Amino acid sequence: MRSAENSLKLSSSIPVFFIHSKADQNTPYTQSEYLASLYTGPTTIWVPEQGEHSAIWNAIPEEYENRINAFLHRSRHNTLE
Repeated sequence: MRSAENSLKLSSSIPVFFIHSKADQNTPYTQSEYLASLYTGPTTIWVPEQGEHSAIWNAIPEEYENRINAFLHRSRHNTLE
């Protein structure tokens, strides 16, 4: 069976950035919080107030890009918490 829960068990060394808006009307943001809690590897989670499902960048593009860039920088330099 394929699921996000099962996939997270396959690795514990790959940095994962969970991004999920509280304004998402399709999937509750708590689902991403739950998945982040399951992953034993390095994780970052960002739960902004703005942005519909799959549209956070449309709502706050500068912050979105800054956070992606910061995550990639930390991942590259192994400084994720």
